[in-house]
Amino acid sequence: MERMRKTLNLTVRNRKSTRKFQADIKVLGRLGIDEIAEQWAESASLKPVMAKTVIASLEEFILEALAEGKQLDFGLVSFYPRLSGALSSRDSDPAAEGLFVRGAVKARRALCNGLRDKIDVVNSASSIRPQIFGIYDMEAKRSDQIAAGHRVTADGRDIPIDPADPEEGVWIERRTKRGYERIMKAKLLYSDAARVEFIFDADLPPRKYMIAIQTRCGRGKDYKIAVCRREVSILN
Repeated sequence: MERMRKTLNLTVRNRKSTRKFQADIKVLGRLGIDEIAEQWAESASLKPVMAKTVIASLEEFILEALAEGKQLDFGLVSFYPRLSGALSSRDSDPAAEGLFVRGAVKARRALCNGLRDKIDVVNSASSIRPQIFGIYDMEAKRSDQIAAGHRVTADGRDIPIDPADPEEGVWIERRTKRGYERIMKAKLLYSDAARVEFIFDADLPPRKYMIAIQTRCGRGKDYKIAVCRREVSILN
């Protein structure tokens, strides 16, 4: 049985400042030491506890070797000590001026060659970012002020919503020190590229909130999710 070819997904966006296109790899999850040990143990026919012990001892070995000024070549990558910071004079105290040693990693040719031809699907993001121009309560006839149960219209650009996609929609959010906290999702009534109509069924305390429209930047399931926001007030 032929082994399935694994590929990397890219997101391509237009950089207006340089008038060039930039491609970024879409990271699909993160493996911690437990997950690494479990998957490595399965592929190498080892016990997970043994694989985890080997990883921990390898980390300690690498740190000790770097502290001795050695370079370690593992075939795919090499580790070597590197200085960060600068000295104001030849006689300066390195520790006092913030000069320190850090470990650096360099990809070897075997790793670069091993990842060639792994790009198969390109997720091309639209050069026009979704944007909200205004929020209008159609019953209260007010802009950027809305009430629960009222039909609300958001006018913008590139904001179509696919109701079948749970990742897309209209949310009301509260701004916090850590970013934005989603309070509730609106009931979608209508959507096209320039207009979205929706209703919030539940009451909210009167204060400032953010209306967030989450849609795909472009068309198709493989395009990048994007969010645009606009501040509104809640009417009694």
